[in-house]
Amino acid sequence: MGILISSVYEDKDSCYLCPVCNVEVRDVCYEYTEGEKPGDCKERLRIYRCGQCGFLFARPTVENSQMDSIDDAELFNSPLLKKLYEKLIVGREIFHARKILGKKPSSLLDVGCGTGWIAKIWKEHGFDVVGLEPSSSRGDVARQRYGIKIIPDRIENLGIEKKYDVIVMRHVIEHFREPYEVLVKLRSLLREGGIIIITVPNIDCVGRILFGARWSWILPYHCNFFNPQTLSQILDRAGFSILKSYQVPSPLWYPESLGRLIPDINVIESKIFRNNPAALMLPFMPVVLLGYVTHYSDNITVVGKSKES
Repeated sequence: MGILISSVYEDKDSCYLCPVCNVEVRDVCYEYTEGEKPGDCKERLRIYRCGQCGFLFARPTVENSQMDSIDDAELFNSPLLKKLYEKLIVGREIFHARKILGKKPSSLLDVGCGTGWIAKIWKEHGFDVVGLEPSSSRGDVARQRYGIKIIPDRIENLGIEKKYDVIVMRHVIEHFREPYEVLVKLRSLLREGGIIIITVPNIDCVGRILFGARWSWILPYHCNFFNPQTLSQILDRAGFSILKSYQVPSPLWYPESLGRLIPDINVIESKIFRNNPAALMLPFMPVVLLGYVTHYSDNITVVGKSKES
């Protein structure tokens, strides 16, 4: 496990273009290092803050941010958490998609579909689903367990002419060094009148406000840290208009963040979380609900369409 520390300064040796507004950025607000203590390991990356739009992004990025694990790909295999997610999160996405597209047969590309358990829900609601998944282990599960058609590739490499009525990208865009280019690529894959649904972590959530550098930033795999404003701005720049934007609560990362704040909590976490993850998350529900009612929730979902359609 690495450690993230506040370290505000101007990087005089490096300059990067902001992925959202494309201006030069030198201001560093955090540093991430490997190991348990800041002094006993080399620096791994810096998190820069754009002075114009406020976007936070990490440099350098890992060469391969692909996720291959299976055990944590389906909400820790908790039947309760999966059912709640299906009814409260995915069900809401499907409702908005049907409201816009109607009940006609619709094709769907799930970018970074993982093991395919969420793609299966869309399939059960009548969508012709194709999953894009570069991980062979996760793609195999999607095919064999859920019957999802899989394209084993990364979106940057994808060269297809087919266009889709719906493109879903859930907790993926934060992994890309160049999210703007990825969004432009996705826009080219939308049919006229089609929609894109994107979900990302909200870096301005109550959890990050409470835990700061000890919040679960998912480093070094995440390199983009959106809030509602910067997500809207990059979508606008990439040629999308927003039809619907809302925030979604989630207790998933609170136990881990508390464990970083109070190391003894890790002992409790290891005994409970393995067998009943929902029980461990229950104490954090008041904080999660506070974020929801104050519009500082844990995730952001946006439904958009190409400005040309």
